Amino acid sequence: MNFELLVPWAVSPPLLFLAYYYWRVSNAPSILRLLMFFIIGAISGFISLGLGLLFEHVANLVVDW
Repeated sequence: MNFELLVPWAVSPPLLFLAYYYWRVSNAPSILRLLMFFIIGAISGFISLGLGLLFEHVANLVVDW
């Protein structure tokens, strides 16, 4: 599967929501802070996904399903 085509489809909806939130809410934080939280959330999501796959691999080694 072509990774370059999947990334915009995965990233654009949350970024559009952040933009809508920024312009719709009167006391929203700065756009840089929102983007920083988005990037931190993406990094923590990838770490969580990696840990889940690692645990699944180790559990499969211990208990051969």
